Amino acid sequence: GWQPIAIDGPAARSLLERGIDLDLAPDQFAPGHGAATLCARVPVLLRAEAAGGYTLLVATSYADWLMRWLQAARAAMTRPSLSNTGISGSQR
Repeated sequence: GWQPIAIDGPAARSLLERGIDLDLAPDQFAPGHGAATLCARVPVLLRAEAAGGYTLLVATSYADWLMRWLQAARAAMTRPSLSNTGISGSQR
């Protein structure tokens, strides 16, 4: 299965740019756009959301590792909001 990870806040793009090699500038990757890519070497589906947020869909087997990576990357910068919404809407 897939685990959604929502990344919001003013530093969301900067956080993702630490692990994704796509141009996430709004004129290149606007809300509604999506891509299959790697985030910190983990395969993900990435979707740009409204107001500068993003949703990552990651295989459940990688979700905990990727959340730890995102939290470590976030620790060195302004803290965008992260939420791991879980499978079937459960909170983690």
